[in-house]
Amino acid sequence: LGKISEETISSLREITAKLADLRETSESDLEEFLALNVAYHDALVGVAGSSQLVDSFRRLGIGTVWRQALTAEQWSRQLDHRHVAELTEALAAGDAPAAQAALAAHTEFGKALAREAVARHGGQV
Repeated sequence: LGKISEETISSLREITAKLADLRETSESDLEEFLALNVAYHDALVGVAGSSQLVDSFRRLGIGTVWRQALTAEQWSRQLDHRHVAELTEALAAGDAPAAQAALAAHTEFGKALAREAVARHGGQV
């Protein structure tokens, strides 16, 4: 938590606010939602100060995976930014237990979404 600057917190809050606005105003702009989501995670990974880690994260192509797995109609029901909002506020407060809880919830949400996407496409985990 000590590595997170006020500038990074401000950036994460700005992205989180944009995600909230987008979910409230547009049910079809998956591209923008995914771009903002990737920007959020990119900024968060960047806190580690490792260009190799940031590069590895970017090469994962998480946005591309979600773009291919979900239709525009499905995304607004499935993609939720609540966990990143909770994580952002916990990081801003320096609250490690709350940040860990938000991160764990976000991870479980992502795993459940991935299982649903795999099943929807005829696969199984």
